[in-house]
Amino acid sequence: MAKYIKREMVDLNNPGQTIFTYRMQTQPMDNADFIHDCARNTTFSEPEIMGVLGLVADTLAKRMARGYSVTIDGLGTFKAQVGLTRDARKRREEEASAPAPDDGTTPRSLNARSLEVTGVLWKPAKSLVRDINLACDLKRGGEEPLRKSKYTLEERRARALAYLKEHTVMRVSDYMRLTGLSHCKAAKELDNLSGIKSEGARSSKIFFAEQGQ
Repeated sequence: MAKYIKREMVDLNNPGQTIFTYRMQTQPMDNADFIHDCARNTTFSEPEIMGVLGLVADTLAKRMARGYSVTIDGLGTFKAQVGLTRDARKRREEEASAPAPDDGTTPRSLNARSLEVTGVLWKPAKSLVRDINLACDLKRGGEEPLRKSKYTLEERRARALAYLKEHTVMRVSDYMRLTGLSHCKAAKELDNLSGIKSEGARSSKIFFAEQGQ
């Protein structure tokens, strides 16, 4: 039996209002337990299933590395996601926080050495979502109230600028720790704080103080 959590969040489209979202409360299942469940009531042995799963994972990796988008019936479509390497991200952060060069030159453009596979995008098959829903018996598991900051907006801005004086750049997760805001609220607020600008998008987005702050 699965349980769901009712979560209160700020409605970003209607300031001052809250909305409710829902998420499933999950618990971990390790590889051995999963394979044991797969082998139950079948003629396949657990080592056989383990071997097939390993082969699927290995073949997926090789095909995605060659630029394929792989579709597996009943599971969905898999494709590799590309992003900046750690060194490239660090260089971008340093360039973003440094004053503009007087000679009019622009930062170096990225090349293949600046990129790497950072994840896998997975679009689940509709049949998989349907089967999960048919087998799922949801029960209420609890609530997560809205996370509110004990600081005013101006105090949060001051804390952000003080942090940037010491660390040069800041991410949404840093602002969350500084203010106590939820991720959505922190990300939205950072985009609108005066004296702070940003570069990048999504998980690679960084924030830094405008000159003179």
